[in-house]
Amino acid sequence: MWTSVAACGTSRFDGLLKVIVPALATHRTRRGRLAACYALGAGGYALGLWASAVFDLPSGAVTVWAMAALAIVVFALGSRREQPAR
Repeated sequence: MWTSVAACGTSRFDGLLKVIVPALATHRTRRGRLAACYALGAGGYALGLWASAVFDLPSGAVTVWAMAALAIVVFALGSRREQPAR
């Protein structure tokens, strides 16, 4: 019983990360934020599933890590919003 509860909790956490990570990574993007979120999600899944197949790792965890790695890149390259004049 404990393993099923732990697995359920892990899948909820993975699902939450897969929804929140693209939004956090693109919050500074001026235009095309929705498209960037979709591209980040698709790229994270593709990279994660590829790495999972090549390195024989669990696909859920690898997709989360791949999406997080891509999110860091998108966040670093994202355009900054203009700061209001003080």
